[in-house]
This record gives sequence, C-alpha cells and structure tokens, in this order.
Amino acid sequence: MKKTVYLHIGQSKTGSSYIQSMFALSRQKLGASGIEYPAFSKGILMAEKGHVSWGNVDSIADIADLIQRAAAEAPDASKFLFSGEHLLQLFDARFGPNGLEALRDEFDFNIL
Repeated sequence: MKKTVYLHIGQSKTGSSYIQSMFALSRQKLGASGIEYPAFSKGILMAEKGHVSWGNVDSIADIADLIQRAAAEAPDASKFLFSGEHLLQLFDARFGPNGLEALRDEFDFNIL
C-alpha cells in the first residue's frame, strides 16, 4: 500500500510561517492523528523556542531524499507532512524523472 505525502508549499507573505510554526508545535497531535511531521530542519527547533519556523525542509534539502528518509525512520507511518515556502521553488526542479516522479510507485502526493 502506498504511503501519502502532503507537501505544504505556501507562498511567502501569506501566513505560511505561522502555519509552519503550528505544524512544528503540534507534532505530537499530528502524530496521534497518523500524520508524521519529520523534524529534519532547524525550523522545528526555532518553533519549539517560540520563534517563527520556516518549516521542516531546509532550502538546500533534496525533498525526495527527505521523503525516503522519513519513511525509513518511521516504517509504520502511512502519512507524512512536509512544509516549506521554498518548496514552491523546488517543485519544478524536483518533480522530474530524478525527483518526486521516481517516488510515485511508493507514495501518493497531495499538494497543499
């Protein structure tokens, strides 16, 4: 059965940082609801300290690698949430044959 990946690719200046901070602060509640919000970014630590978060994907990160890493680290999880304003910029470059397209046999993608 395929796992589900939710990609929040909110534009800057639209409240995305607030949403990302809430995702970070709600990791336990999301997990209890069956959605993993992996802590792969310093943005998570910033949110936990009460600062604005930029999500759980650093701007230089390869989203395809992070998705595979999250699935390997949480093998029982079926849903994953990744968020980052810069994902919009990465989207075109990463959704080709060597990016997310290569993961479609394992994951269903939902863009938020």
